[in-house]
Amino acid sequence: KSSLLELTSLALCLYYSQDWYSWQMNVKLRCPEQWSVGILLSWLTLVTYIQFTPTHGLFIAMLEIIITNFLWFFPILLLLVVSFGFSYYMLLQNQLIFITPIESIIRSYIMLNDVGYESHMYTDATGLPIYRPITFIIYVIYASLMFILINNLLIGFAVGEIGPMMSRAKFKRSQLRIILISEYEVIMPMKLLQYFAQKNRNEVVLPHKIKWYNKPFEAMKRFFEGNKKKELCDEQSTDDSNREQLDNIAFDQEKTKEDIQKIQNDIKDIQVYMKQMNE
Repeated sequence: KSSLLELTSLALCLYYSQDWYSWQMNVKLRCPEQWSVGILLSWLTLVTYIQFTPTHGLFIAMLEIIITNFLWFFPILLLLVVSFGFSYYMLLQNQLIFITPIESIIRSYIMLNDVGYESHMYTDATGLPIYRPITFIIYVIYASLMFILINNLLIGFAVGEIGPMMSRAKFKRSQLRIILISEYEVIMPMKLLQYFAQKNRNEVVLPHKIKWYNKPFEAMKRFFEGNKKKELCDEQSTDDSNREQLDNIAFDQEKTKEDIQKIQNDIKDIQVYMKQMNE
């Protein structure tokens, strides 16, 4: 991935710096738009190199896993954004930001973090008619579905997967480290490789000892695992208490039936006794 980003950045730089026309030879400073993509890809390439470091590589691997999971949900999110975007385009054409369908969709996507209710409902930029009643209803539906439910769903999805995600990120970091070492072995001198091999041969490995830079991650892992175990224990205790309450209710019902049967028998005995007295 880093190689692909590097090749793309290099190709864009060569393409934008090449003088395709004669008048470009006199232009010393090119337009900012031409270099913006190259700068973005250059910094993203730096991020891909950070994932090989032992301290910060875990976070980059977790970020990559979160992005991958988000891409699976993105088609559903895109359908919701497009549906509300076209609705805003039809209802809020008095706003310049909703003047075209594409701008309406982009604004609807940005509104996931900022609805901007006051600026859209109480300003008029174009003089076109305003459809206030139905727009209020669409805003309420959007705020309930997108701003509250979808945002909380994404946050809960990311937070709830931290424990398994850290395990997957550690495995991915080990894979990247193996790839990095295999690439460095090709360019390193043989004497230096022999030195590292002899040094690692005498190294003592303590598998149960946690290194200092891994202690915060282990603490986070224990915290989330402890919360999960606590929730399971609470659910089990709740089920046990509910089962005990049901048993007590069933016992009380049986006892009540026995008391009623006893009272009925006593009433029958009294009736027989009263009949004998009358005779």
